[in-house]
Parts: sequence; structure tokens; C-alpha cells
Amino acid sequence: EGHGHGLYVHIPYCQTKCGYCNLFSVTGQNQETIQRYLDTLRRQSIQYQQLLKNIGTQFGEVVIGGGTPLCLTQNQLEQMFAMLADCFRFSKDREMIIETAPNQTDEGKLRILKQAGVTRVSMGIQSFHDKELRALGRAHCAEAARNALHLVKGTGFACVNTDFIYGIPGQTIQSLLE
Repeated sequence: EGHGHGLYVHIPYCQTKCGYCNLFSVTGQNQETIQRYLDTLRRQSIQYQQLLKNIGTQFGEVVIGGGTPLCLTQNQLEQMFAMLADCFRFSKDREMIIETAPNQTDEGKLRILKQAGVTRVSMGIQSFHDKELRALGRAHCAEAARNALHLVKGTGFACVNTDFIYGIPGQTIQSLLE
């Protein structure tokens, strides 16, 4: 009841499944399957809306994770943010965090995030070295990571964080520091 609650939205889709990841995520899903998931998420959110409206629940934080939520198309991202706005109440100063990966990050999707009021973008980069990225089975290259990070930083989000991994086979202290 009242303020101070957090809402987590799980978008379980990824371009590839990383060997080190123990989160529930799936790859190779077509747009029809993803759309059915979003439609189900909307129906479930409407059910929660009915339960929460009578007790005045407001969320101070929204985390959209996965998977890689930016695997959604621009239209699907807009649907997801509209569903959140329609079905849940948020405090005036709420935080909204979303996860992404370099290959799924582009200017159009970042504009949608900014318009939706995302306050923090968390990008799974893991390394800026192609050899280390290959060892991890990542789908992006170091140049794509740098370009995506530049785009995110240039969009003006209040907070940008990046994920890196220590202990990658072949990694050195110097490569980690770079």
C-alpha cells in the first residue's frame, strides 16, 4: 500500500544465450511469439491494476530486465511503455531502469526510452576486447559496444551503467583495465 514499491518487468528474449548467464531467457523467437508474450503481459498487468488501485499502490522504481528488453521492436517497446503507463501508478520522482546490449541499441529505440522517462540504461558490454567477447560467446564486437555506449551517453540519460566481467579466459589485468 502507498509509496516505495518496485516493479520488475521481465522480457526474456535475447539474441544469443551467453554461457555464463543463469537468468531465464530464450533465443530464436519470432515476432508473433514475442507479441503474444506482450499481450499476455498486458492482460496480467490489467489484473494487477484492478487489485492495486483500491489500495493506492504507487511504484517508485521500475526495472525492465531480461533477457535483453531492447530485443523488442520499436513498436513493441512503445506498447510496453504504454501498458506500464495505463496499468500502474508511479510516484512523481520514480526511477525507471532498462537493460540492453550493444547489438540491440540504436537511436530509434533510445528515443523511445527517453520519451518514456527511462532514467538509467544498463548495458551488458562485458569486455572491449574481441578475443574476450568471443571467449564469452557474445554476439557483439568491441566496436559495436563502443558505438552503442556512445549513442546511449549521447542521448542524455541521468545514469548509464555498463557490465563488465572479470576472469574471462585469456583476460589480463591490463585488458580489464583498458
